[in-house]
Amino acid sequence: MTGAEALRRLEERGARVILRPDGALDVTAPAGPESEALLDELAAGKPDAVAVLLARSNVRPLPPDRPRKAVPPEASACPACGGPAFWISLALIRVCERCHPPASERLVARREKLSPTLPQEARSSEGQGSGIPPVAQTKLGEPT
Repeated sequence: MTGAEALRRLEERGARVILRPDGALDVTAPAGPESEALLDELAAGKPDAVAVLLARSNVRPLPPDRPRKAVPPEASACPACGGPAFWISLALIRVCERCHPPASERLVARREKLSPTLPQEARSSEGQGSGIPPVAQTKLGEPT
């Protein structure tokens, strides 16, 4: 049995098979020995099943040689709207909640919200006064 045939038979039994962007398959199938046998066939013929799923949707797996980069911890507010809330996709892409809310919670790996802070130039450090840069002072008539 091919992977495509196992996929078709699983779906006929009410199974839900989702192709993730990383190329993995998420399968929710009814319990039972027939489902177990079909899941084994699906695993053995995964390339065929992936080809069927790709033909049905616009999901494309990441190339295996593409390195995954973690979301930088020093992330800033959204450059478009200034919003502090983001969701991190399964492909580790940081997306603004306000500008682009997720279409489904299944796409969300995690959420993050920035803590409110003042801009660097407005911050005041201990013992450094108001945080405003010092101004050079000169007396009129004296050389600088």
